[in-house]
Amino acid sequence: MAFAAPPSRSGRLERTSKSLETRLRHLSQLQAHVSVEAPLGGRDRAAASALGGVLLCKDRTADYVAVKAISLKKAQAAGIEESRIWREVQVMKEVQHPNLPRLIDVVANWEKLPQLDAAPPHLCLIMEFVQKSEPLSVAVRRQGAMPHRAALVVAQLASALCKLHRANIIHRDVSCQNVLIGEREKVVLINFGSAEYLSSRPAANSKLSIPYVSPEAAAGMPQQTGDDAWGLGLLLTEIVTGRFIADRLGRSDVPIHVQRPTLTTAIQETAAGAAPALARLASQ
Repeated sequence: MAFAAPPSRSGRLERTSKSLETRLRHLSQLQAHVSVEAPLGGRDRAAASALGGVLLCKDRTADYVAVKAISLKKAQAAGIEESRIWREVQVMKEVQHPNLPRLIDVVANWEKLPQLDAAPPHLCLIMEFVQKSEPLSVAVRRQGAMPHRAALVVAQLASALCKLHRANIIHRDVSCQNVLIGEREKVVLINFGSAEYLSSRPAANSKLSIPYVSPEAAAGMPQQTGDDAWGLGLLLTEIVTGRFIADRLGRSDVPIHVQRPTLTTAIQETAAGAAPALARLASQ
């Protein structure tokens, strides 16, 4: 991967006179690496709907890969800083873990793709494809309460988050829709579009799943590991009870901590349905 001026560890892009579109010309072309098969519905949906899409592709060895295509025009129209786009790449390059997506390459696309509504050019992240997987949110919506799966799911996510935190990276958007669950209960935490370094200035919350935002983040405090722990705890309540946080609130524009009785009920129901160790985690 040979792109110019990647973000520094502080999360700030190094100064350069080159535009983001010019940077793309340093990358090889998508079509030289993969053939596009179909859009991947449900995966990384927030990024897909807002900035481009996620595609199922085959590489030159006929193995399936997932390609996240970010439209520069959509990103610029949304007021997303150049450093934000590169930060997602930097985070995925920097941290490897079995429960995090493996970044294979970063390439560019200059052609109109019929599988995407967003116009080119695109920055394309080629990632390992998680076979026979679906978003955890889809599994919960279909199956309802799954207390028997909670311990394994939470343990894997906690391990992945610990690896990120040791690298001073906060995911900031831990929720069921950003977790894939596949064969043998393997889970993968996806969507690093909101990730920040601990050393960065306080980040905006407008791109996050608002019901999951921690009290500290809502108050404008600098991002911290507790933000991810808060999201993981809320995710636990959803797996154990089969009820989504936004459904409990009846809206998606406020964080659950502002409705303390609703949060208390979610914790109590989780404690009643979970194994003792997980019940203690939920109550904390």
